[in-house]
Amino acid sequence: MKKIIIFTDLDGTLLDHNTYSYEAAKEAIAIIKKINVPLIFTTSKTRAEVLKLQEDMGIYQPFIVENGGGIIFREKDIDENIKRIAERLGNGYYALILGEKREDLIKFGQNLKKKCKLKLFSEMEDDELIRIMGLPYEKLLLSKMRDFSEPFILMDECVVEVLLREVEKSKFKILKGGRFYHLVGKYQDKGNAVEKVKKFYMKKYKNIVTIGIGDSSNDIDLLEKVDYPVLVKRWDGEHVECRIKNVIKSELVGPKGFNYEVIRLLKILGVFHG
Repeated sequence: MKKIIIFTDLDGTLLDHNTYSYEAAKEAIAIIKKINVPLIFTTSKTRAEVLKLQEDMGIYQPFIVENGGGIIFREKDIDENIKRIAERLGNGYYALILGEKREDLIKFGQNLKKKCKLKLFSEMEDDELIRIMGLPYEKLLLSKMRDFSEPFILMDECVVEVLLREVEKSKFKILKGGRFYHLVGKYQDKGNAVEKVKKFYMKKYKNIVTIGIGDSSNDIDLLEKVDYPVLVKRWDGEHVECRIKNVIKSELVGPKGFNYEVIRLLKILGVFHG
């Protein structure tokens, strides 16, 4: 039997857009853990944020951070081939780095400000970030521990096309998330990272079936790389534009959509009969 691997976005998908709660997805999470299906967080969040969330959920799998900027592995999970190309982080973790350094992203973002009205994440006061993100201060600190991305807000949405033209000439690109735009490396996206994690599991299990779940534009690359792509309804009641032919569009929002579609697919795939 093929091994099932699930890749999931976090904010707005597994986590509620407003409360960051995964309460509505607890049934699916319990089933995933019971039948030993790897759940790979594929997120714009930082390594520090994901480690805290994994600890809360009791999930200990590799994970993809900062929109594909890096893949984090525990030392016990990887072989010598990955160790040779990954960066040792300490405390038993390794990072396969796919993105650009944050200091370079911030420098480029500062140059963009000469042509477009925008505000970088690194320039914002804590009070402003808390207001935008709805995070308590201790979780905000984890969100600020970035390595491969620089989120920003546009002060004038009309300049998006100008912004994209400027970035096109560089080694960077822009992704749109739920609350922020994200300045990242040109060849950095969730799909590229998903492909590398798939190879890791194919080597381990030979045959795999992949499920991918997301809600935002920056999840489309992820959904394109899996066998069963699921687009959950956003907090505003809409689905983002998605032209993937076999995409499953959940009628439920965020973690409710995650919960329903994961359980349904696990039944279809014959690994859960509850």
